[in-house]
Amino acid sequence: MDITKDLMFLSKAKVTEFFNQHIVEAYEIIKQTYLDFANGKSKNPPSSFLWYDNDTNSRIIGLAACIGDKKTYPGIKWIASCPHNIDNGIPRASAVIILNDFVTGFPVAIIEGATISALRTALSAILALEHLHQSKYIANLGIVGGGNLAIMFLQCLNLLGWKVDNCSVYDKRSNQARDMIEKLSGMTKIDYNKNCDQVLKQSEVVLLTTTAVEPYITDPNLFKSNAIILNLSLRDLSPQVILSAYNIVDDIEHVLTANTSPHLAYLLSGNKDFITGNIMQLVLMKIKVANDKPKIFSPMGMGILDIALANLILATVVNARHDNHLIIKEFF
Repeated sequence: MDITKDLMFLSKAKVTEFFNQHIVEAYEIIKQTYLDFANGKSKNPPSSFLWYDNDTNSRIIGLAACIGDKKTYPGIKWIASCPHNIDNGIPRASAVIILNDFVTGFPVAIIEGATISALRTALSAILALEHLHQSKYIANLGIVGGGNLAIMFLQCLNLLGWKVDNCSVYDKRSNQARDMIEKLSGMTKIDYNKNCDQVLKQSEVVLLTTTAVEPYITDPNLFKSNAIILNLSLRDLSPQVILSAYNIVDDIEHVLTANTSPHLAYLLSGNKDFITGNIMQLVLMKIKVANDKPKIFSPMGMGILDIALANLILATVVNARHDNHLIIKEFF
């Protein structure tokens, strides 16, 4: 390997263009990656958190993973989360993904990672939603937190053939909610609601995508008895809300850390009995949930998903070019 020739760079524009054209394939990769993990075909060590020593609640997280065999590249996602960025009109999250050769360890690709991170989170939520809702029709969708992840989620729903009749979004930054509505105009009917509780009460599916660092939703009665709650921001719900519902996670050991809502519920209850199962068991129909109480999906976010999507885009780009010695400038 000649590292000076073989190191590839893929920009955000290239990543976005690729997945807009290959969303179904990306969705299937997410599902298969979860199933492969359940069968012991990949490695997903605990995430590494680097917290800044300031008052901004900023952090950088390293998610390393190895999937499959020597035909796929292991790697790491290095993602920064800086909530104060939103006040300055720039994205909260930024990331890179580095893929390494399986045998030599040399880096073979550096890929813009924030887009992949948002995509894998959105697709994992849709995978859980598909198996909890069992229909591609949502009468009332409520969104709390109108940022890039919420936009990605709605775009993926649309590309995957879902229908949403009504969507209400609440964000304490009204300008961010209105920006989201403008960006998605024409895709589905979206309205801004100044009352968070009302959004929760009227929605059969609730998407939580905020930058909250501690619970502020404390009343389990705010949700419909059969509501599906996609707890993507992980820290919005109080332990009491978690304990009142069925709980699906991506990986139990991962999610019971870092003061997530399930972690706080675990500390309060002293056991893991409130966790109904993981998403792999849900997909394989090894667990069942009824409609007598809300169903919450809380994904900590697994590096295997980022690495799987990064491998997908890299392999497709290389195959399309029929050339392993790509010109760096073509990807910016």
